[in-house]
Amino acid sequence: MRLARYAAAVLAGAALLLGLSITPAGTTTAGAEAAPPRPQARSALTWNLCGTAEHCPGRTDPALKAAAAAGQALTDPDLAYIMLQEVCAVSHVAPLRKRLGTDWRVYFRPARDVRTGEFIRCGIPNGPGSVQPELAGTAVAVKKSGPGGRVRVAGMEFDPPDPGSPATQGAACLVDDTSRTLACSAHFVHSGVDPDGSLRTWYARQLGERIDAAVARGYRVVVGADLNTTSADGYAAGLHAGAVAADAGAAPTYGPAYPFEAATLAIDYLYFDTAGWSPGPATVSDVVWSDHRMLRGSAVPR
Repeated sequence: MRLARYAAAVLAGAALLLGLSITPAGTTTAGAEAAPPRPQARSALTWNLCGTAEHCPGRTDPALKAAAAAGQALTDPDLAYIMLQEVCAVSHVAPLRKRLGTDWRVYFRPARDVRTGEFIRCGIPNGPGSVQPELAGTAVAVKKSGPGGRVRVAGMEFDPPDPGSPATQGAACLVDDTSRTLACSAHFVHSGVDPDGSLRTWYARQLGERIDAAVARGYRVVVGADLNTTSADGYAAGLHAGAVAADAGAAPTYGPAYPFEAATLAIDYLYFDTAGWSPGPATVSDVVWSDHRMLRGSAVPR
């Protein structure tokens, strides 16, 4: 015991000679700077709900689809961004907003048919006695960065491929001003509308330019999208300049609704800009309410 006290006294004396201070374990000295906290990983989820068209699983139970999307926030506390495609303004977005609560901001962007300019409608009427079905489109939800977090809508409309186009595509976007993050949900036309891929190539290039512009202004960017194209098609090459696909190597996301192994195509993507994020792994989850799987990825802010 005496030896231990003697050793402690020697160490204390040496410390004083060297100009250091000794403090009990677990305390910090006055004026000492604590190590900065490690940036917390953020998760993002993108999912095409397959709306209410006749071929869509769960078309008559839209509230269950909204519950499935909102339920991901309960199982993953790091989930901060939800991007949805083929959603209905009332049947899906309204219950999603209610389930997520005031900690989240939800924005819905109605879609137009690029051939006619008409709004795209869901396949079931908007409530009893309604003559015209409700609007269909894309949605994005962002979890606020703390009680004082400010999340606002950011418009993103793409230029038409030619001046005579009746309508163009765009994305549903929200900006979190607290974390300076832009989150967008996009849905490109399918091969029946765009057989040669020229429209998808055009829109992907513009989306890539929007990502680059946001990064240049100091924003982080995360995009979830159903691009209706595989990586082999090459139509989405314009996106890859400033963003990395977090789903690289992930399982296929589209195909028959069930079983999981029946999916054959990877046409859903999750992007994080390479300047603001260090992307982590991505996973694909099976669902029974859509012909698309949920694609989830994580990233750590740089």
